[in-house]
Amino acid sequence: MLSLEDIGRYVSYSAKRVLFIVGMIVILSSILMLGSSHKGDNSILLELADASIISSFVMSFGIYLIVIAAVCVFAAYVTNIQTIKLLTLMMVLNVAISVGLLVSSSYKFNNVESKLDASQAKYDWSHNQNSPDDIKMTTKAWDDVQTSMRCCGIRSSEDWKIHRPPGHKDESILPISCCYNKPEPNQPYCDESTISNFAEGCAIGMEFRLKVMNLSLFFFACFSFVISILLGLVLYYNSEFEHN
Repeated sequence: MLSLEDIGRYVSYSAKRVLFIVGMIVILSSILMLGSSHKGDNSILLELADASIISSFVMSFGIYLIVIAAVCVFAAYVTNIQTIKLLTLMMVLNVAISVGLLVSSSYKFNNVESKLDASQAKYDWSHNQNSPDDIKMTTKAWDDVQTSMRCCGIRSSEDWKIHRPPGHKDESILPISCCYNKPEPNQPYCDESTISNFAEGCAIGMEFRLKVMNLSLFFFACFSFVISILLGLVLYYNSEFEHN
């Protein structure tokens, strides 16, 4: 009959193997998360949604996870109680960071439209190179988002009506980035009555992308909880640790 110690050693061995595999997966996932948060489109989305601070959190969190995952891989084969205790403490801290980040980001991610309303009013239709930096950034962000996501405005292209420049309020013009076929290079905008344009708004697509980022953080919070349990099993059952 298997003794409690034998069962404990088997559980500990299995937990360490899983710990190693998950550690490698998280290293790769963290690198992908860092690349995704640094990618132009996502960075611009966060800027327009007034949630750029979340980008910094995500990048810092990704680096932190890489460090933890590396220690996971190390701890899976080095039976040192100090290493396991340190990693367990880091994982508990990681859960707290994940939950805090989810709570702080949920409001921003669920209010994309109100944030976009403010940024849309700052759009520079003439693309003046002498405009303030924040105006140029917002203008470029809108152009990049509308071009890459093939959308126009917040809810629809109609949203640009109230933001048309003075002297053009009664014209049916849209930003160049809203149109399929671009007008002449020296033309700062296009006429929706003569050129086909993207009719769907950008808010839905942006909210989806931002919520995917939010869900990825939720995944890492769950991962931290599971790994903490594995570490507890390794620390509790393996009697070898007591002699190191």
